[in-house]
Amino acid sequence: MAYLALASAVLDAPNFESGAQVLAPWARRLADLQRAAGVGNRLRKMRRPAVINEMMAAVAPRSSRVVGALAAVRPVGISPCHVPHLADAADYSELVAAHLPGTSPVWGRRFTALALARLAGASSWPRAAEVLGMDDGKAIRAATKVVRRISDADAFWERVTLVAERLHERGLVDYAARRTGLADLCELPDGALAPVFRPLGMSVTPQRRRHAAAWIWQRFTGGDPHEAPAYRQEWGNATAESIRAGWWRFQTRLPAPAATALDAWGIVHLSGKGIS
Repeated sequence: MAYLALASAVLDAPNFESGAQVLAPWARRLADLQRAAGVGNRLRKMRRPAVINEMMAAVAPRSSRVVGALAAVRPVGISPCHVPHLADAADYSELVAAHLPGTSPVWGRRFTALALARLAGASSWPRAAEVLGMDDGKAIRAATKVVRRISDADAFWERVTLVAERLHERGLVDYAARRTGLADLCELPDGALAPVFRPLGMSVTPQRRRHAAAWIWQRFTGGDPHEAPAYRQEWGNATAESIRAGWWRFQTRLPAPAATALDAWGIVHLSGKGIS
């Protein structure tokens, strides 16, 4: 009955303008729900009277013109090489998350990284993924699904610009060089972990050597640890679920002295390749 009442109020309106006025708040509500769910227009395949289509076209909020908004964004002075695959967690939660409702932090941070690459000069979302060396499938998913949730393109780009400014303030890092320098780090040598782990009562297993390599890769590249080189090789009979569980245990239970030692090892390892 509610649907019929709404339809009657629209179709019985004395003229096009008043009918569109009745429909407008519902059109905005529909757009908000679709944006929050990350889906397209679910009414597009439904047969409707021509006048309804005309009214919807007149009152429905325009889709987020994120690409067009780039022209109004001031230069930020960063290059794609300065962008990690996942934007800093604190920067994202404080500045960008509110503009991507219904988005998980990892996907929001990935999309923010793509947006930073756009600010740095990438002409399209696919091009942003290319210059970042990001997985194409994940980049496309982020760009096509997350972008729909942006209701205010100008505000979104203002916040991403602030993220870029924070990168500047902290000192620009060549993440692309770090990804290259750590591309072959699949496990740490036994000698690198033993002096730290054994005094803490932690045995040095092949699994921990690989998790440690992934920890260093994440720490210095700002990437998704599940994409680390250590997890791209075969782990014997281990399943993806068990590897993820092992990583979670490793990084949540890693003692502070061990983390400090791994951090120092990573610095020395990159310095040996001329990378800071």
